[in-house]
Amino acid sequence: MSANYLSVTLLTGYIARKFSSDPYLKKVYVQGEISNFKRQASGHLYLTIKDEKAQIRAVMFAKAAQKINFQPEDGMKVLIQGRVDVFERGGNYQFYVEDMQPDGVGALFVRFEQLKKSLTEQGVFNVSHKLVLPTYPKRIGVITSPTGAAVRDIITTLKRRSPQTEIVLFPAAVQGDKAIDEISHQIKRAGVFSPEIDVLIVGRGGGSIEDLWAFNEEKVVRAIYESRIPIISAVGHETDTTLSDYAADYRAPTPTAAAEIAVRQTVDILTNVLTTQQQLAQSMKHIISMKNQRLLVHRNALAAHQPQRIIEQNYQRIDNYKQRLSNLLEGKVSQQKFALERVNWRLLQASPADRIQRYHEKWENQSQQLTKNYRKQIDDKRLALAHVVEKIEAVSPMQVMKRGFSLIETQQHKMVKSVEEVAINETLQIRLSDGIIKATVTDKEMASNE
Repeated sequence: MSANYLSVTLLTGYIARKFSSDPYLKKVYVQGEISNFKRQASGHLYLTIKDEKAQIRAVMFAKAAQKINFQPEDGMKVLIQGRVDVFERGGNYQFYVEDMQPDGVGALFVRFEQLKKSLTEQGVFNVSHKLVLPTYPKRIGVITSPTGAAVRDIITTLKRRSPQTEIVLFPAAVQGDKAIDEISHQIKRAGVFSPEIDVLIVGRGGGSIEDLWAFNEEKVVRAIYESRIPIISAVGHETDTTLSDYAADYRAPTPTAAAEIAVRQTVDILTNVLTTQQQLAQSMKHIISMKNQRLLVHRNALAAHQPQRIIEQNYQRIDNYKQRLSNLLEGKVSQQKFALERVNWRLLQASPADRIQRYHEKWENQSQQLTKNYRKQIDDKRLALAHVVEKIEAVSPMQVMKRGFSLIETQQHKMVKSVEEVAINETLQIRLSDGIIKATVTDKEMASNE
């Protein structure tokens, strides 16, 4: 009797062959809502497609999943195409998805919003990353189609507003399969172009969302974001907005407006230069006038103090001291010379030869010693004279006292020079630079000679 029973494997295999042999299940189009969506590390997608009354498990393998250009999510309505078959190991039938498109709002719009959200989270559109447009660009690069109306509008406007500005055209397809690679390549090429480009205008004329779609592709958006040159996006008309507009440093509503933003009107520049020149001239006149007034004040103050007269008087005092010191030294030398001559005469008066010889040797020694001593005295006097001169030129008694020194006097105005000159309980006057202090001696101590 058991021969009438089938194994689970045989039954499932039979059902699977039925599914695979049915031509209506080999290419099926289904509309539904995604739930239980999971993306495996392998790239395979697992999900459930459902409507109000039923649901079916579905799988989309990595090879097919790589072809979709949006991110499936739970709750999203989609249009799927594929086949229905049995997964024998699990004992259930499921939908093998070969193609998937968003349903309702349109595939391009969903793709636009998802990429915008992703790039926003990555900071591609952050305002802090925007570069500042130069005030006076010398060289402007234009990335657009070389034959469209946009390039004519941009070049005409730039030449009219700023004829001296150099224009460098980087031709690129702005729609179609080649547009994405060509636009991103030209942006990178402009970054290493020599001579250096100051501003880039990237854009095209108006068109449908499909025509403008290249400027929504991540490769183009990232090329704009990574550019070290400030970029003005000028895609389509004012109502058209692309992801390139968000990534660019500045967005212009039209290509013509982009050219107007990039350069200032030449007449405006000349007016600004003339205004600045006048302001600088007025500022310089004011500064010169103030400096002349200050110079006059300093000149009058210098004349009042008569520094030249003070210097001349000090020079004269120094000369007087030098002359007095020279006279003193000459007198000392004359006296010693006269004394030596007397000694010599007395020696000559002694008749014994040995005494004469001894006296002569003694005289020679004394003469040499005296000469040495006199020379040393002369050097010491000259050194002392130099110190006196320096003190005369550099200090006065009041200035010495200002540095912390003082004079001590008794009540009878006698200068105190030694501890022995004062007594306990005696009142003394201490002169400082700014006044007199009266003090009473409470104790005294002789300095140690050790």
